[in-house]
Amino acid sequence: MLDLVYLLLFITICYVPGKSLLKTIISERTSFGEELLFSVGLGFGLLSYVVFFLGSIDILYNWLIWGIIGIISIMTIGELKRSFVPAGKYIAHFNNVYRKSTFAQKILSLLLMGYVFVYLISALTPYIGWDPQVYHLYTPKKYLMHHRMYPAWENAWAFSPMAMEMLYTVALSLNSAIFAKLIHFSTGILCVFIIISLSKKHLKENGKIGILAALLFYTQPVVGHLSAIAKVDLGLTFFFMLTVFGFFNWYNESRENGDKWLMISSIFLGLTACTKLTGIILVPMFFAGILLRYCFEEDKSWGDSICKAVRYTAIGLLVVAPWYVRSFLWTGDPLYPYLSKLLSGSGVAPVHAHEATLLQYITLPWDLTFNMDKFLYSNIQASPYFLAFLPMLFVIRKSDKTILGLLSVSVLYITFFFFTDITMRYILPALALLSIVYGFSIAVFIGSVKKYLKIIILTILIIPLSLSLIFTFRDNLYKLPVVFAIESHDSYLAGRLGDLYDVYRYVNQNLPEDVKIFSPWEVRGYYLEREFYTGNSRFMRNFDGIKTCSELVDKMKEMGFTHILMNRNYHNTLLKMYEKNQIRINPRDNMFYKPCMKQYLRDVYSKDNVYLYRIKT
Repeated sequence: MLDLVYLLLFITICYVPGKSLLKTIISERTSFGEELLFSVGLGFGLLSYVVFFLGSIDILYNWLIWGIIGIISIMTIGELKRSFVPAGKYIAHFNNVYRKSTFAQKILSLLLMGYVFVYLISALTPYIGWDPQVYHLYTPKKYLMHHRMYPAWENAWAFSPMAMEMLYTVALSLNSAIFAKLIHFSTGILCVFIIISLSKKHLKENGKIGILAALLFYTQPVVGHLSAIAKVDLGLTFFFMLTVFGFFNWYNESRENGDKWLMISSIFLGLTACTKLTGIILVPMFFAGILLRYCFEEDKSWGDSICKAVRYTAIGLLVVAPWYVRSFLWTGDPLYPYLSKLLSGSGVAPVHAHEATLLQYITLPWDLTFNMDKFLYSNIQASPYFLAFLPMLFVIRKSDKTILGLLSVSVLYITFFFFTDITMRYILPALALLSIVYGFSIAVFIGSVKKYLKIIILTILIIPLSLSLIFTFRDNLYKLPVVFAIESHDSYLAGRLGDLYDVYRYVNQNLPEDVKIFSPWEVRGYYLEREFYTGNSRFMRNFDGIKTCSELVDKMKEMGFTHILMNRNYHNTLLKMYEKNQIRINPRDNMFYKPCMKQYLRDVYSKDNVYLYRIKT
């Protein structure tokens, strides 16, 4: 529970410097809620770059991170005190709105709070998820171990922009993976408030759709999944939504402060790209949106419009530039590995990409809801509401420019991933925008029908969501003992990770700190407290030209490796994937698994088909 205190302090520390930057750019008064969202977002960006530059100059020490945070805290105490009164008024306003809301709106609000509570239970458990064990948390952990950022060739994912991982580094400096999970969890909550605030400010039906739209987003199965682990997709969606919010503040309001909001939006455009490589696809949409406003609604010349679009798009690119420069200096590819793949002619689409035909595109709403198994790694489906209420989109009018804009960006975003590799978490930003579109459409439709139809529609919404909440809570009951410290973290992780965690625990307790472990396939290294390397394609180039087991062992010794970890369970899984043409490399060709290797290895420990060997000297 202490991690919740850490989270509250963390958000507060980010809010104050973020607010100072916001007020430096925007002079107009905004609501406290809107100010809070943009300020926290800017604060997240500032803190992520503080950690980035500490790592870049090789002084990434725990005491220095918290020393800087402490100095920031002391400098911002006065501003924080001045925020207490508006914060109190904002909370009172929310309470007043709730008391005056309709019975249906109260039910929707209670459902939303119920889902927040259930997701929080999972966020407070020590299990961090698969990808965080590989790089989202493991890479920052290694950076802290070495007190610097360095080109970790053993981890192909460590060259991408890592703004959220820099925030996780702050949590890991306190040795708390749960704190890192809560940071990711909090960005999901912040997305909910963005949806409510954007709806209230820019939509005619603002009083009716905010909570409904937020609930449609937050009850997406993928949001529940991501809220429980320390990935980055909710953080990406948070920055993405602030980009869109700032853009519409510029697009829909007077020009007096409009260009300043465009600057804010461009900063968040950059922070979106700082979070994940795929964030860069928002750039052409942002550019096109500026042209649309200036050319077709203000009748400015193409030259002036293009200059304006280039100027503000460049701000976003400057924000993300340090990450691209880092990748270029390390790999020669600022968008590693995609640009080098494209230039080599190998393409960027993964081997498991589905067949992208017109029929597949037309049936995509159905497939996202019921046939996600046709997309590899995409077993989480979309909420059925998006398919069920699809006909209601026809109530959208040409005059609903904000809704049409949100819908257009959503469709373009999903279309991009349809032609590459569609996964629910990849299209989460589009789902957030579509939640507003659907909330608006449902509100308009309900407002135009008779009372009994309103009751039917609300019943269709409320009863399934209520039942889903009950079942989700039931399925998470087993996590309560570890949340309330009745069960130990060690016992809980042993139950979730099984044989692998048992071997890792043996390594941490019995092997000296100077060992160096290599695993041919197993990529999850977070729970190991020793140097650990895994064999991705770039790292395996060290073994090019080796044809015998003897040569391989000699090379391993030359590189300083002392042990080899072999997870044959995962190896068998990869064999099945290869047989289904889901991966390119045949696991049988891996020389580490050849019978001739046995004579060079000594058994150290094994558990349920996971083996730890020492390389014989």
